[in-house]
Amino acid sequence: MDWEVFWATLVVLFIVVPMIMIWSFAIIDLFRRHDLRGIVKVGWFFFILFLPIIGTIVYYLVRPVLPDDEFAQYNQTSYVSDKLSVLSELRDRGEITPEEYTRQRDRLLST
Repeated sequence: MDWEVFWATLVVLFIVVPMIMIWSFAIIDLFRRHDLRGIVKVGWFFFILFLPIIGTIVYYLVRPVLPDDEFAQYNQTSYVSDKLSVLSELRDRGEITPEEYTRQRDRLLST
């Protein structure tokens, strides 16, 4: 058995690949955040890109965490607004009656 190949494979599988995944997740998280805008997001991106280890660690330590209820509220608001726009399109095309639209809208807004 070639021990150099074994140790090189071990380092790649257990150190390099997880570090690349954590770095990638930091960049994905950065682009999915709606509370960071403009120059702040660009600054974080270049900080993470050019200093991958330090930049990623600092990003995860410093970034504000969205509370679960705020995250759920954001998703709920997005879901409700999408459904309301679909309902209004259906009403405008005449596929549902105004009464059905009102009933479905009230049901969505009550949740």
